[in-house]
Amino acid sequence: MTQTIEKELKTAISLEHYTLLLNHFNVNPTHYIKQHNLYYDTTDGKLRQNKAGLRVRLVDTTAEFTLKESIRTHEKLETTDTFELLQMTPHTFVSGDVSEKLLKTYHISLDALTVIGELINERYEIHAPEGIWAIDKSHFPSGVTYELEFEYTTTPQPFYDLLKQLSIPYVKVASKLSRALFQSTQAK
Repeated sequence: MTQTIEKELKTAISLEHYTLLLNHFNVNPTHYIKQHNLYYDTTDGKLRQNKAGLRVRLVDTTAEFTLKESIRTHEKLETTDTFELLQMTPHTFVSGDVSEKLLKTYHISLDALTVIGELINERYEIHAPEGIWAIDKSHFPSGVTYELEFEYTTTPQPFYDLLKQLSIPYVKVASKLSRALFQSTQAK
């Protein structure tokens, strides 16, 4: 289990700005990560009501079971259990610290969870001294979105500096979980 405080800024971007950012960061295949994200909640939305989100992220041979809890603006407490993909499938869970926290904090058992949304995310991740940059192309059931994320440890200023330098407007964007949920309700 890992537990971290995620400090993150993000902006929606156009395909043109997506391409501009890939060139700016001089990305190569080592930066590429394909992720299959599934988002879970109870049928009555207990996690969402408590400003929390639950994601299973499938990447290569691993599955990450992550609980995100809001602390304050742009900050979330992330608790993650990582398993070998053979131990965990998209619709079954392995007990661990996340499942314990779900039960103790929210009184939610694993069998009460249901998929509320999903997406395939193509990410280019760049580790830099100022933080981690992620350039995302997310495939939802009804379309594709692009975004730039910046995970920082000390200051968010490099994010704003880059937007200004490349003339990219800041466009507030909902979390991937919120967009996946919206997309799944639109598909019904």
